[in-house]
Amino acid sequence: MIKLFLDTNCLCTDPFWKNWHSSIILRLAEEQKIRLFLSDIVLQELRIQYQKKLRLATKELGNLLKTYNQFLPTKKTTDIKLGDTDEENLLADFDKFYEELKNRGVINVLPTQYLDGEFYNILDRAIAKKKPFKGTDGESDAGFKDAAIWFTYVKFIQRDMVPNKGRHEGVNYVFCTNNKKDFCDKEGNLHPDLKNDCDYVVLINSLDSLFDNDYAVLNKVALEFKEKIDGLHIDDKYVIDFCKCDHSEFLKDLIRLNFRKIDPADWNLCVYKGGLLDVSAISIQECSKPRINLFEESAYVSGFLNINVVAEVYGYFENELHAPELQYVGIEEFICNVKIDFKINKSLEKQDFEAELKPAIRRCSC
Repeated sequence: MIKLFLDTNCLCTDPFWKNWHSSIILRLAEEQKIRLFLSDIVLQELRIQYQKKLRLATKELGNLLKTYNQFLPTKKTTDIKLGDTDEENLLADFDKFYEELKNRGVINVLPTQYLDGEFYNILDRAIAKKKPFKGTDGESDAGFKDAAIWFTYVKFIQRDMVPNKGRHEGVNYVFCTNNKKDFCDKEGNLHPDLKNDCDYVVLINSLDSLFDNDYAVLNKVALEFKEKIDGLHIDDKYVIDFCKCDHSEFLKDLIRLNFRKIDPADWNLCVYKGGLLDVSAISIQECSKPRINLFEESAYVSGFLNINVVAEVYGYFENELHAPELQYVGIEEFICNVKIDFKINKSLEKQDFEAELKPAIRRCSC
């Protein structure tokens, strides 16, 4: 049994657990094959981060619509407004989502009261600049929130363990955070300051790390199913062919949407007052060695695609009336990196395809 303790940064980009690995972990928690724990501080912070990202996404959507309207006839425009009421409704949906998860026992929210008696311990640690405090001159109090989250989990684990014997047989305590600076040593392991608090905690930096072979509970699969998967010979060519045949248009739309957020002026593309990049073609060049994880009668495949992108460049220039006008500039090529995931079920059907454009976009030198 894995008991998984979560930091805010592992959920802030996917608060509703929609991503591939997240949804699987949530399902396992529903089946009581794994237990999930959130500090109430994490839940509060997650809600604040969700609200901030919601407002940013709304602003970006408005900017994209302004650009889109440039291509429409003069009297036709497309508009969308998300007011305070919409934000309140979405925040209410957030609250309802986590309240239902709590009521169904899918997640366990640990109150800060677990810190009972730990205030002076945390204060001493802040003064001594021990982890998770920053340890920089003049910033010894930076990290109080991290310390409160950490000690909430430590206190729970200490109460959960068998007196004088340590942890229950078969139980793994796992802490998920990508805040490596404040929780990890130079090798990426749990920092010694924190290991002294609780020697039984294993640290991971992302939810998909739970699918590594170290965690057998997520990799049990019938031998015959494994043999079927091995027979598919899933390699880079297999993944590329699948993406080209079944998801080429989806990938093109994903890249086009993200490229519309790029200002050509930032790339010195002969544009000085803003503009846009309109993707006209993509070509999948290569795929990193696919990663395959097995759970029961499903195989989960993930990898990274290097995709060549051809985009038309448009920029704003003054017309004869000295008004800004969107004009065609030329063609540019880019290389982008896309993370893909999909599942193969027991009938060897491919499903649940997901893709995410990574921020490292490069302009072709050719």
